[in-house]
Amino acid sequence: MNIADKLDSVACKQDHQARRVLNVSPDVAANISADELEKGVTLERLEALNIPVFRYSTQVTIHGHLPDFNNSARPGGYKALFLNANGSAGVRYAAIDAEKKSLIQRACSVAGGKWHANLNSQGLEVFRTFIVETENVREAVRNEAREALLSIPKDLFFGNAFSCSLAYGAGYGVGVYVGAIYDADLWKLAEFFTGLTTVAEIEEREQKKESERDAYFAQLRASNEAAAAVRAAELKGKLEALRPQLTVLTDAPDQGAVFVETSSGFLTVRMEKAKGRLFYTILERNFEHAYGTRKLAKDGFPWAKALAAGRVYGMAA
Repeated sequence: MNIADKLDSVACKQDHQARRVLNVSPDVAANISADELEKGVTLERLEALNIPVFRYSTQVTIHGHLPDFNNSARPGGYKALFLNANGSAGVRYAAIDAEKKSLIQRACSVAGGKWHANLNSQGLEVFRTFIVETENVREAVRNEAREALLSIPKDLFFGNAFSCSLAYGAGYGVGVYVGAIYDADLWKLAEFFTGLTTVAEIEEREQKKESERDAYFAQLRASNEAAAAVRAAELKGKLEALRPQLTVLTDAPDQGAVFVETSSGFLTVRMEKAKGRLFYTILERNFEHAYGTRKLAKDGFPWAKALAAGRVYGMAA
């Protein structure tokens, strides 16, 4: 969404403990490696750790310490994992529940509903837009967006949700940042956004969408080929009608119009000589007007080859 201003927000599921100034378990080694965290884990895996884990709206904080986390060896830290000042590790939600969020994104892409999903290196955002077509409905549309925001099942996932105004006064939007989801809540959330409740339903919709796409492109190819055949026949007819007026040239003239056969069709070209140099301007391309640019005849056009093949013609006045 192209956001102008955020309006309302709702608090989704999160731990309500305040952010800790001190690491509550500084001497306890976590029974998980930094490498495993970076590659991606599930919410259930995090909750099984031997150290405190706090889940907030934008990240998870793991207290204790990670034996293999080495800032000096990895300047700037991991892309999804970073070390807090108190020694605890912050894990961005992009590294948590990737497969679950991918399922929701797939479901949104084939459901054909009002909610759309964008899955990237920042995580999963599900969004819906409400367009204002005339000013007299603006307030009603804004209320519709607010109702959609309040209807979000915020207890099913860790993350946040907000409503916003769209750029250029186009309307309003609702964005949902899905950070982490319990296995038990995955399909409840997917059903809210898409109406789909199983992987089989997603796969069936994906296969149908792929078949429809293949059929569309096959029809488009056939239509293009048919149009190309009609166009070729028209060009051939125009060429045959013009041919009695054409004379094969053995040299490019200093001035006047010439007709040239190329590999992609036909050109009508105006030739002119100035200060000892020969120039050409394309007047027509396949018998249609062209806005040609005056160029040197030796530059960008295979005059010698075309002349040698007898594909340059003088045109009768």
